[in-house]
Amino acid sequence: MARHIGSTETFLVEEASLGGFSIRSDIAFDPGTEHHFRVASPTGQVAVVAAVCRYCAPTTEAQAAFLVGFQFPPQPTLRLRLFLGAVAMDAPVG
Repeated sequence: MARHIGSTETFLVEEASLGGFSIRSDIAFDPGTEHHFRVASPTGQVAVVAAVCRYCAPTTEAQAAFLVGFQFPPQPTLRLRLFLGAVAMDAPVG
């Protein structure tokens, strides 16, 4: 799970790669805006990454109002790998 900096909201990451990630959210994000997300791995490593909203589309699901896609702007690869590793640890098994 990732946490939007400055917010108490946590988000379950739908998919992620070195290019970006997507979430389902009750919060609408404006395309083109940059946001910072914090994620902590089970080992205690913390990564804060910058991400630019590329799309925010309403869903028909009761659990989340929007499907939001983010792209990573240039930033240290190690930070992105920590983020992706922590996100992968939250992935369901099986």
